[in-house]
Amino acid sequence: MSISLRGQQGWMLLETILLGLILIVAASCLPLYQQSIALRQADGARTTALFLAREEYSRIQWRADHNFSALPAGDIGWLGAPAVLHGNGGAYDVCAVVGSGDDVSRLLTVSVYWQSGSQHGLVTFERLLVAHPLKGSGDYAGE
Repeated sequence: MSISLRGQQGWMLLETILLGLILIVAASCLPLYQQSIALRQADGARTTALFLAREEYSRIQWRADHNFSALPAGDIGWLGAPAVLHGNGGAYDVCAVVGSGDDVSRLLTVSVYWQSGSQHGLVTFERLLVAHPLKGSGDYAGE
């Protein structure tokens, strides 16, 4: 009983070539994967910076609502908990600058700098700070 190998010749070479092509394609996808991870980390840092800036705006607005005339023009450091500035795999620094203005409004600029591994960045936001009378203070429009 003899087995014919005539139809099986050349398959080993074809399988080796296909396996090599699959490995080349897989290896070429690794830089894309690394780039997507770096972009995801940078996006996470920018998102954290946005939320830190919003928290700083809220804290300064609260101060302005309670005593707008006592709000000094100039630099204001981070008003929140210091532990919040270390998160999402990085360290953040928040600086707010209250511009000089009139008795009704002032320009508020909040800058957030972050350092995360080898990446760093800076985002700056501006908003017009206006005092909102507190409900029950007698100055509220609804009373």
